[in-house]
Amino acid sequence: MGHSAWKTSKGVYLIGGRETTTTELLTDTGIQLQPFNLKYSHFVGCAIAFEDKVILSGGHGATSRVVVYNESGWVEDLPNLNQYRWEHACGYFINSDNKMARNKSIYNKY
Repeated sequence: MGHSAWKTSKGVYLIGGRETTTTELLTDTGIQLQPFNLKYSHFVGCAIAFEDKVILSGGHGATSRVVVYNESGWVEDLPNLNQYRWEHACGYFINSDNKMARNKSIYNKY
């Protein structure tokens, strides 16, 4: 309950949830794996999914964290949100040049 999801070529990762810092990978064959643990708990936060990474933001417990994970686990912490968020929407937009629009001053690596 309250987890985030990230679809990859390997399957769908279920990330965090109530009272857990675990992940599960659900594959097309139905196999469930626990590929990595989260550095921080993630409950009713947001996931911005990319092909090779996922950015998790906010979550219950008044957190303003923004954290990057890949299929091996934690990659890095990004600058915090200005205010804590939970049950919030997040995502990105593709502009008319078919490029991802983003705040380059904060997320210039993505």
